[in-house]
Amino acid sequence: MVRYSLDPENPTKSCKSRGSNLRVHFKNTRETAQAIKGMHIRKANKYLRDVIVKHQCVPFRRYNGGVGRCAQAKQHGWTQGRWPKKSAEFLLHMLKNAESNAELKGLDVDSLVIEHIQVNKAPKMRRRTYRAHGRINPYMSSPCHIEMILTEKEQIVPKPEEEVAQKKKVRTWRGKSEGWGFKHAARSEVRRIKVGLVSRDLESCDFPFTEGPMNATANTVNPAPLAAHLNPSPSSSSSSVAVMTP
Repeated sequence: MVRYSLDPENPTKSCKSRGSNLRVHFKNTRETAQAIKGMHIRKANKYLRDVIVKHQCVPFRRYNGGVGRCAQAKQHGWTQGRWPKKSAEFLLHMLKNAESNAELKGLDVDSLVIEHIQVNKAPKMRRRTYRAHGRINPYMSSPCHIEMILTEKEQIVPKPEEEVAQKKKVRTWRGKSEGWGFKHAARSEVRRIKVGLVSRDLESCDFPFTEGPMNATANTVNPAPLAAHLNPSPSSSSSSVAVMTP
């Protein structure tokens, strides 16, 4: 059985495809595979076809020595790009193979996403080229192995409006950050506490000043209730007090 470098999280909802010793450049294929990683299968097919006809480019991010700049690379946030036609064709064939495997397993092809794709170097194949003055130089190819895993994308179902309405909470000043509103509310709370303490103390104290009316002209308290409070009568039988008049 062919071994993959990654096992899918849910094998029943995944399909695989693999190619070994493919006669296509490793570096170009690696950059093309990274460009379609994470794409929807339909979007990846369209992108690879656009690369073949040079409507979109493949950004070269790692193996970019001597790679020229192109305006189409701006779509990917890069400056260097090319149009590796052969690599795109090989990846199209592998996507078609993965789609057939998905149909065989009864998966929904329209919801497949490229979860994993990997390109590895394969053993180089040797050839030779004949140079001037009887010299011979190696003329080697750089094949590669390709593997990919496609997974059904979970559909996001919105929550019912009733559940959302029940979970809504009314935020008070206590739940807000300590800004101006929090400080203002805290001061008001302290003020209310102080007023409550003062009113409670006033109720517990027996002030004689509350018994007599205020004299508006002198702005003083009527002394009669105060004298009666300070000098109470010795016995309850004496109900009147003699007052000397000049």
